[in-house]
Amino acid sequence: MALQVDMRQALATNPPALESLTTLIATAEATGVTLNMVDFRFQIAQALQRMAEQWPPQVHDVQYIERLDQLATIASRYGVDLWVLQNTYNVVWQRDFPTYVEAAHGGDRRAHTWLQAFETLGAQLNMAVAVDMVDIAKG
Repeated sequence: MALQVDMRQALATNPPALESLTTLIATAEATGVTLNMVDFRFQIAQALQRMAEQWPPQVHDVQYIERLDQLATIASRYGVDLWVLQNTYNVVWQRDFPTYVEAAHGGDRRAHTWLQAFETLGAQLNMAVAVDMVDIAKG
């Protein structure tokens, strides 16, 4: 029970303490602790929603995108629906993606890094990214 409480606390922080959560999950698996999966999935979904809502204002933060990807990976593993993050991803794709492609095409290394993180997150979310635009940006 204490392990589940620690997991809940890791997910409740802002942003979620993903390194701690990953360690707690590994501990639960290694020790055979049975988790309340309904509660655990709910807590993951809540953290995912908070992070999705906070993403657009800090869209330029590559580390934030990488943290979203980490949480989405955990969420997928436990069958949590990713629709909230998928919707936010689509908004960012429509609003910001073309600007990053243009900047990357102009040689901006930070734009290249952003596009790589964005593409990785998109793959985790099963979102189709215009491959030709990414290829141009990588070129």
